[in-house]
Amino acid sequence: MIMKDPIKEKQKAKRAKRRLEQIERQERNNKNNTNKVIIAIAVAIFLIIFILVYGLSKVQNSNYNDIKENKNKDLVYTRYTKNTNDFQVDVPYVNIDLGVVKGINEDITLFVNDFMDSNKALITYQYDINGHILSLLVQIVDYDVETVPQTYFRSYNINISNGDLLSEQALLDYYGINKEQVENIIKSKFQDYYNDEVEEGYIDKNYCDMSCFLKYRDMEGYTENLNYYIKEGKLYIYKPFQVYSILGEEEYYKDSDFEFLIAHQPTNNE
Repeated sequence: MIMKDPIKEKQKAKRAKRRLEQIERQERNNKNNTNKVIIAIAVAIFLIIFILVYGLSKVQNSNYNDIKENKNKDLVYTRYTKNTNDFQVDVPYVNIDLGVVKGINEDITLFVNDFMDSNKALITYQYDINGHILSLLVQIVDYDVETVPQTYFRSYNINISNGDLLSEQALLDYYGINKEQVENIIKSKFQDYYNDEVEEGYIDKNYCDMSCFLKYRDMEGYTENLNYYIKEGKLYIYKPFQVYSILGEEEYYKDSDFEFLIAHQPTNNE
């Protein structure tokens, strides 16, 4: 029988104990480090949520009150409304006490004035805020006519930081495009409309070519009567044109066909 050296066995036991203590200490350190990481992540998430909630709350609470004419109303609200025989009329008011906005509200009044007494006119509006730009679009569809309904648009793009009305060129520069590109986009869209109407049987191309088609649209030109509107960061143009004709084309067109997507996002952040 081999006798074990008690001294060596004692030293071996001490080494095993120290090793066990090292392992336990390392596990505690790892656990502490993991806890620290978890806490750091939780704190970071909390701070992000807090900043977002605080920022959103601040915007909602202020709600642009510093530039509002009437603090108790929305930035754009319905100044006048009526409904006659299902013809809805909603006239907007821009509630900003800055720059040229007073003149904009006067222009809106002049734009809708001729249709206010009609019982066969639709007046609607929409608006969108993108950064420092408030876009407002007013649409009128006049059914009180002897021939066919007429559609009209009027848009306004306002810099809410100073109340300035943005010009067409300022919007084009902001999105990094030019008038020739705009014309090509609109021209291409009308070519698509023509091709689609031919394919669906509304138009016989042997009877009515592209020139004939555009004549029925009653347009002065591709770049005439353009109404710029920014929606969800994208630049659109609303252009009125005639959808009624002896070919029954009104069945083909929808309200969205007056909308032309011009640019997806700004290229100039100034």
